[in-house]
Amino acid sequence: MIVVDDGSTDDTPRVLDRYRKHPKIRIIEQDNQGAPVASNRGIAVATSRYIGMLDGDDCWHPQKGEKHVAFLEAHPEIDLSYSWCREVDEKGIPNGAVYCPTEPRATFERLFTHCEIGPTSSAVFRAAIFDEVGAFDGTLRCAHYDQEFWLRIAALRSGNVACIPEILVDNRRWSGQLTNNWEKTAHSFESMMSTLEDLYPDTYGRLASEARALNRKYLAFDALYSGDYLGARQCLSEAWRASPRATLSGRGWLTMAAIILQDLPGGISDHLLRLIRKRRQGS
Repeated sequence: MIVVDDGSTDDTPRVLDRYRKHPKIRIIEQDNQGAPVASNRGIAVATSRYIGMLDGDDCWHPQKGEKHVAFLEAHPEIDLSYSWCREVDEKGIPNGAVYCPTEPRATFERLFTHCEIGPTSSAVFRAAIFDEVGAFDGTLRCAHYDQEFWLRIAALRSGNVACIPEILVDNRRWSGQLTNNWEKTAHSFESMMSTLEDLYPDTYGRLASEARALNRKYLAFDALYSGDYLGARQCLSEAWRASPRATLSGRGWLTMAAIILQDLPGGISDHLLRLIRKRRQGS
């Protein structure tokens, strides 16, 4: 295990003190430089055939590593694997939301528009892929640096990105998290899109509007759940301007209704929110 402490300001150094002499744990400490630089630093000293990502606030289920290695060993054509995941709160309690893509293989186009892999902690890939596509882009100090990297892998050859259809990751959502700040996340998305426009101009021309609409619709849901109703409506409006068709696609009708009906009297939006939470929790 390689632990990269990217300039943390909490009690992480004290926690790491207990493991500094552990023969199977290597600790790297650096001034804060962002997730892509920290990831590159850890991967650069790794000696294994496979790399598994795990953000500090997420949790792997016990058999995730074993299952990914077995899957990659059995499928030499796969360069990048990922799994289903579930959301948990600050205490690690599932909130009912589960991310479970239905397609066994993620195409380049799907990764471009939907960020199919989900959280960074879901991914396990071959270490040798770094020799083909390079490292994470250290200039993308944002929430979407991983999506840009996954796209470079998917662009190598068809069918080389695959999903293990099991919940093997807990993705923690907590107050103050970057993914709960829709404005910062939207800005990071636009930084990534600028890079993608340079790398894949044809794909960008065909799919940028859909990708932007889906991103803003997702951020609208996040803003709503965090109580930022004005932000939720702004995100949904931006999604509609980018692509009405993409905004209306898929699920989320109740959530969109809660955003649109926020100004109506009688607590209609609050009632819809309670209904949404019950559905998410399966109650």
